[in-house]
Amino acid sequence: MFGIFFKDKDTSFDNGYGMHILASISLGEYVEELHIPIDYWGIEEYKNSWATSIADGIEKKKHSVLITSMHEPESLNFISTWIVYYGGEISYVQNKIIFIDDFPEFDASKINEYVNKREVLNEDGFKISEWIVKTKDVIDFYDSIIGLV
Repeated sequence: MFGIFFKDKDTSFDNGYGMHILASISLGEYVEELHIPIDYWGIEEYKNSWATSIADGIEKKKHSVLITSMHEPESLNFISTWIVYYGGEISYVQNKIIFIDDFPEFDASKINEYVNKREVLNEDGFKISEWIVKTKDVIDFYDSIIGLV
């Protein structure tokens, strides 16, 4: 299974850094809880961004960058993302922080352009944590967020 799922869409909370909503990401059998900020983007903006990124990534057979923390662009320092790297029937998913200062003309609608090809070692030579999911599960998630399922 793969997907990012909002828990209770009607219940938000302030975690000291603005309003958030509980969600989880399913990566095969691994599930991680997420606190997704909703001060700037709402649930639909996240879903639209994910759908656009997945469609682009699958079409180009590269990767999709799924933003899970978007804030006001003027005060934005970084965004949390989950990147899906497509590898045929299986895909590799990595969690990555993207620092906005690295991209002076940052545009969230072009998020896939800010990530390079998959790397398995970080700059210090350590293995980057990643999860393996079925590409079909990513496509099923895409279908669910655009309303086909």
